[in-house]
Amino acid sequence: PHVLRYALFMVPAASLLAAHGAIEAEAWTVSRTWTYLWRLLLLSGLLIGALQTLSIAEKSFSPLSVALGTESSSRYLERQEVPQMRAAAWIEAHGGSEDSKVLLLGDSRSAWLPARTLAASVFEEHPLAAWVGQAQSPQQVGALLRRKGYDFVVLNRAEWARLRAEPPAPIYWPAGDVVAQQRFEAWIATLEALPSTQRYLDAGLLIARLR
Repeated sequence: PHVLRYALFMVPAASLLAAHGAIEAEAWTVSRTWTYLWRLLLLSGLLIGALQTLSIAEKSFSPLSVALGTESSSRYLERQEVPQMRAAAWIEAHGGSEDSKVLLLGDSRSAWLPARTLAASVFEEHPLAAWVGQAQSPQQVGALLRRKGYDFVVLNRAEWARLRAEPPAPIYWPAGDVVAQQRFEAWIATLEALPSTQRYLDAGLLIARLR
């Protein structure tokens, strides 16, 4: 179903090919009925393809409300589960800069965040997995990150929950290592307990300052 959904934009092109067939058909048919049927098929295909394409754009991609000024761009992105603009604003307000090192978890989209942001897609093992495997405790995970120069951690909880429910998801601990998984989750819990940690519950976002 997902493949068919994102292939719908090809319908208009297929309709144009059908148009070519219609023109060719008119060359050999002498029946006006068949000619009108071909034209009706062509117009129907173009109309259906256009409506389907507009429907997909409106549902998933179209920032119409932003263009009309009825919704801020940051709120639109958060509604699309891309709250990085809010995270970038928080980091800047708490001493961050373009040179800050940021560890992005639960998401691979690093737009608006500092250039030295480390992230991984669902097709990669996050470098954090090796560091979690080396650590002996949740506190050592944080200490290791600080030694590597990281200043902030950004966790997109909403996207992380979605990816874990619909694998594949980024890997944050060595595969099959239950202890490392528990160590990772305990480290996240320690971040949540830090006084400096900011939680945006409406966006499923957690931002922690490591130093």
